[in-house]
Amino acid sequence: MAQYSDTNLIVNYLPQDMTDEQLRQIFDSEVPGVKSVKICRNNATGYSYGYGFCEYDTQELANQAIAAVNRRQVGNKTLKVAFARLRSDQTRNCKLRLSNLPSWLTQEALQSVLDQYGSVINCKALLDPNGACRGVGFCLYETRSSAEQAMNSMNGKPWPNSDSLPIQVRYADQNEKKVRAPQAGHYQHQHQHQPQHQPPPPPQMHQQSMNFYHHPAASYHRQPQPYGHHPQYVQQQPPMPPQQQPHHHNQHFHGGFQHPGHQGAWGYSQPRYS
Repeated sequence: MAQYSDTNLIVNYLPQDMTDEQLRQIFDSEVPGVKSVKICRNNATGYSYGYGFCEYDTQELANQAIAAVNRRQVGNKTLKVAFARLRSDQTRNCKLRLSNLPSWLTQEALQSVLDQYGSVINCKALLDPNGACRGVGFCLYETRSSAEQAMNSMNGKPWPNSDSLPIQVRYADQNEKKVRAPQAGHYQHQHQHQPQHQPPPPPQMHQQSMNFYHHPAASYHRQPQPYGHHPQYVQQQPPMPPQQQPHHHNQHFHGGFQHPGHQGAWGYSQPRYS
């Protein structure tokens, strides 16, 4: 069951050039007592995502603000005001990124198609200086289920009623959804557990080395090298009788094989429309 704030409002379809102060003035002029306002922007570029928040101290003031400002015309935009939804699992993964969109696609056409899959908070087609679609768009749905339905229905298919390239639809804020390459630690963990391929010992040593060290690599050892040279594996000489064997320390790796150590802008609240 979705839960909503009693005092915080989400405001959709803001003009691209609107400032925080201008948004505050719109609400304060109708219902004084605004506690805070915030337009959501890209942290690096300052680009407005087209929606923001306005908070009051009481639910009564917030209700009055919805009645006064919702559906107000500002420039070429019609504001949509509602109580903001509190964060929950249903408010995650609600934003989609669409690519391979046709160049003739308009904002209105994008909105009309995406509306078929659920309540859209905001959508945007990126345009070039000439007003043509750059092939990329974004859509923020009210619920994750709506976003999933849109992605499953549209991904890999041409834009409706066109012969355009198949569009690609994915989550836009998908840290949990991205397919990532295995991390280094994960790769090392798997690599260490794969069978190690070592050259077999000489025939005359096979039985003794396998019985004593339990690994074929026991019949090989590192030969000391000068600094700057890579170590080479050389074949060990056949074992001498015990009374003739010289005394050496650390001649072999433990167990015949040295095992390394085990290593193993859109996440905001969503609205309740009144």
